[in-house]
Amino acid sequence: MHRHDCASLKRANPARMLPAEWVLDANAAFEVDIRLKAFDRQGLLRDVSDVIAKDRLDVLRVNTESRGEYAHMQLTVRIRELQQLARLLARLQHVQNMIEVSRG
Repeated sequence: MHRHDCASLKRANPARMLPAEWVLDANAAFEVDIRLKAFDRQGLLRDVSDVIAKDRLDVLRVNTESRGEYAHMQLTVRIRELQQLARLLARLQHVQNMIEVSRG
C-alpha cells in the first residue's frame, strides 16, 4: 500500500500494481476510555450508568474511586460513531455534581 503521491509508487513498474480500496465496516465499533470527576454522592454511578444506557452503549470496564469529597471514575465504552461519543460526553457533563468529563 502506498499513498497516491508516494515517490516509490511513481518509480514502480505499472505491471506490478494491483488496485485496492478501503472498505469501511458500518458495524465496526471502537473502545473509548472516559474519565469523570464529580463531587461524590449516593447514586452517582447509577446516574452515569443511566446516561450510558439511554444510548444503548456497552460498558466494557468501570473503575470508581472516592477520594475525600470527590469521585473519580474511568469507564471504557464501545462506540459505533463519533457523534455517539460527542453526545455521550455532553450528556455526562450534565449529570448532577459532575465536575469534569474527558476522554482518557
